[in-house]
Amino acid sequence: PAGDDLAQIGFSERVNPAQLFEPTGHCWVHRWCAAWSAGVAQAAAGLAGVDRAVFSGISQKCEHCRRTGATIPCRAAGCPRLYHLPCAAAAGCFQSMKTLRLLCPEHVAEAARTEDARCSVCDGPGELRDLVFC
Repeated sequence: PAGDDLAQIGFSERVNPAQLFEPTGHCWVHRWCAAWSAGVAQAAAGLAGVDRAVFSGISQKCEHCRRTGATIPCRAAGCPRLYHLPCAAAAGCFQSMKTLRLLCPEHVAEAARTEDARCSVCDGPGELRDLVFC
């Protein structure tokens, strides 16, 4: 629909890796999308493993928008759901900025057991589906 910013996320069809990587092997990514991605870790020189995340995302569909390019997994044990970072917020996933841990709406209740999901004022988790970042 017109004005739907999420329609610009991901790829509607399968992408050739040559379209994403420069001849030098480098690729351009959004820093926070990369930081949240599976297999990416902070290293002294920046983020490590980004190239592998981009390559794997080529064929992975987002649970919310159904477009490819999803690289951010639900961290609940055994959950296969993947998201784009903006789609995760739109879908009602719990996202912790402290740990870069995402829980899909089906597993969002697991966040209540972690300290980073508790409000520092009321000491309660509140409605976790309404929290984007805690």
